[in-house]
Amino acid sequence: MSIRLNKAIRELNIGLQTAVDYLEKKYNLGDEKLELTSKISDEQYESLVEAFKQDAEVKNQVEKFQQLKNKEKKKVAEEKNAKAEEVSGQNTQQQFKPLGKIDLSVFEKKPAAKPVVQEPKAEQPKVKPEPAVEEKVKPEPVVEVKPETPAPVKEHKTVNLGLTLMEGGAEVAM
Repeated sequence: MSIRLNKAIRELNIGLQTAVDYLEKKYNLGDEKLELTSKISDEQYESLVEAFKQDAEVKNQVEKFQQLKNKEKKKVAEEKNAKAEEVSGQNTQQQFKPLGKIDLSVFEKKPAAKPVVQEPKAEQPKVKPEPAVEEKVKPEPVVEVKPETPAPVKEHKTVNLGLTLMEGGAEVAM
């Protein structure tokens, strides 16, 4: 039973050119050119397996290591999910705690004012205004307000340094 070269190189974890070079050296193939889809005999396959079994073992170890690593990742993910469910399981619903009351009646719209129906007013007889009598108004006496006298200006003090100090912090040199 023959096997395709592609399958053999995947199982043995070797490259196409490596397998082709080995087979050409081991078996005098002549003008036949090997490709991925070429079929090889059982004898050729067995010789490839014996020559490259180290590469096949490395591949198997790597696959086992990857499987263990994936299992560990799944365990860690499950632990995180369990913790999350545990935390979320405690508080499945939010609790409402009223802090105070708000009087919303202030914001309610007042009902629309009903249209006022104006009743016809009874006409009142017009009264002619009587001429107003002018009263003589006595003017009030005007009281004059005298402005306050300004505070007396304080005198300058002379200091030993020859500076004149003025109130307000200004210094003048003499």
